[in-house]
Amino acid sequence: FPVTISSGYMAGKNLKDILNEIDPTPTTPGKTLRAFRKNFEITLKELEEVTDIKESNLSALENDRTEMTSYYAERLGAALGIHPRLLLYPDGWVKLTPELVEIQKKAKYCRGI
Repeated sequence: FPVTISSGYMAGKNLKDILNEIDPTPTTPGKTLRAFRKNFEITLKELEEVTDIKESNLSALENDRTEMTSYYAERLGAALGIHPRLLLYPDGWVKLTPELVEIQKKAKYCRGI
């Protein structure tokens, strides 16, 4: 489902469209975090003070050098006023890795499908 920004300088715009304008490559948790942070004109230092997540870790998250976990997504979501799933699943769904596809196949076999 589309997410529309309700405040900040990007108010009224669709999140996916905004991210595509900034960078047309696939959306990542880090790109989404940066877009929301910049929309609300919050510095990494300010976000650190609110969330107790070190600035270096925030930078690593924004640059996708650190995995976005539920711990980070919940704290950042609370600070930015967004649902954590927007950071965990920026495209709206889980990307099926080869490992997950294999799990699905095994599960179908176990369920007799």
